[in-house]
Formats: sequence, C-alpha cells, structure tokens
Amino acid sequence: MAGLKTRLREQRPLLALFDRLMIFDAEGRPVADWPPPSPRGAYRGRSLLSETSRREAIESQESQKAFLSRRGFGRRLETACEFSRRRTDHSLALVMLDLDHFKAVNDSAGHAVGDELLQRVAEALEEAVRDGDAVARLGGDEFAVLLAGASSQVALEVAERVRERLAALDFAHGDRRFRISASIGVAMFEGDDDDRTLMARADRASYQAKRSGRNRVVMAREAPADLPQS
Repeated sequence: MAGLKTRLREQRPLLALFDRLMIFDAEGRPVADWPPPSPRGAYRGRSLLSETSRREAIESQESQKAFLSRRGFGRRLETACEFSRRRTDHSLALVMLDLDHFKAVNDSAGHAVGDELLQRVAEALEEAVRDGDAVARLGGDEFAVLLAGASSQVALEVAERVRERLAALDFAHGDRRFRISASIGVAMFEGDDDDRTLMARADRASYQAKRSGRNRVVMAREAPADLPQS
C-alpha cells in the first residue's frame, strides 16, 4: 500500500481536491479516486473503475508524459470548475502564458529548432510548477497551468517562478543563442465561472502582459474586461 501511495504522489496528472486525489488519463478523463472508500464510511469518495482497472490506470500513468493534450486539459479544467462551483471554499487558479518573440526563432532558425526550444520550455515549466498541477501546451507557443487549491498569492508565486525560469533559459543551437520570455496571465475561479470564462479571463490577462511590455505576470483582475483575447 505504501508503494501505491508513493506512486500516486509522483504522478503529475493528479488533481488535488481537498482530502482526495482524482486520477486522470492522458485525455483528461477521471479514472480513479484516492484514497479508496473507508470501511467505516469516513471517506465518501466514489470509485470510478474496478480495482483492477484502477491499478492499470495508475501504472500506465508512470509512462505518460506530464503534459496533457489540449483536449485532456480542457476536460481537466471543466472537471475542476464543476468541483469549485460545488465547493465554494475550494480555490482554483488558471495560468496562461504566451512565449515572447517565439516566431522569430522559427523564422530565423527553422521549425526543428523551434520544437527543440519548446521542449526546453516544457522542461522548465515542469520544474517550476507544484506537484499535482496540470500542465498543457495548448498550441503554438501557448501553454497553460491549472492549480487546484491555490490561493491568489500562491498562484502569483507559481506564475512568477515560471516567468523567472523561462527568462533564465539559455538555449544554444550551433553558433546561435536564443533567449526566451513569456507574457503570463493568472485568473482565479469566481462563483459564476465555467471553463470557458475562466480561460477567457486568463487569456486576456496574458494579452495585457504582452501589451504592457512582455516578460511579466498580470492578474486577471488588473486586465480591462474589454481587451481582446490573445
């Protein structure tokens, strides 16, 4: 049992929801809860698969990448928003970031080099976020991080850590060196949010960060509501 708990703690595609963890597959579908139901009824979580399927899902996640697909992240975000609407004392934050001047890397060095740089960005993101945070590349040079149970202060700290890690990234290809930075927006879940409105507010904040000079973090409450999305 201790080994199972250790493996659960090591899986980044987990979403911490108070005293339980929900396990998701690569496409963001919930496949199991942890801990299992207590014989005394102290824990009222529900098992979503048989015990055999649960073990298979946990073991298969050891070989999966920490990054979710766009579709998987969307499902995870929708599930987290639904949970936060039911539990008003549960905080949830969404961080969205656009890389600054990434197009210049693709245009000057080619897409293969751009892809290599994106991999370095992904590694930096994995190092900067907390265990259990859900991370995804949404497409192109846009990434997102979902932070369950994070206060606005914690979300800002994570976003700043991401920004600092990316700004410090020194990427070399042949005799050329590239520096990267990101414009980052952070939105906290509000009572009337769903996955689309939360993402829209985080996206607007990211756009405001880019308009304000790039390489910075902007909270959604600081971004004008009439800004277009990036």
